[in-house]
Amino acid sequence: MQTFWNTFSVKNFFGIAIAVSVFLTLSGVSSAATVTAVSQGGDSLTLTFEDDVILTSTTEAIFCNSRQAMVMKAELWMPSMGHGSSPVSLFPQGSGCTAIRNMNFMMRGNWELRLWLNNNDSGTFAFQVR
Repeated sequence: MQTFWNTFSVKNFFGIAIAVSVFLTLSGVSSAATVTAVSQGGDSLTLTFEDDVILTSTTEAIFCNSRQAMVMKAELWMPSMGHGSSPVSLFPQGSGCTAIRNMNFMMRGNWELRLWLNNNDSGTFAFQVR
């Protein structure tokens, strides 16, 4: 007698994974929060967080830009309080993307991530932390 695990294959797994992904996409369920911005120089910028809601416990995001410029400096800023948070860490990922880690959202509210790029461009993402 065959068990479920004997008949379960990688092909079946990927088929199920694709079906779930299509269902979530069509139903409007998102697994990641994506924030977009346009840089001072007109470049398209994208910031993606792992979860669909940005929480005070969120510590990482992936930044990407269409011109593949590298991030030279990043700063978290809370406009309503007039101050930022502790420095973040930058980890280049290639293809114009950088992992931004060690984010510290001290409280809920409106936040900005300000970026300065190696091509003398800069940009600001605005988003809500819950």
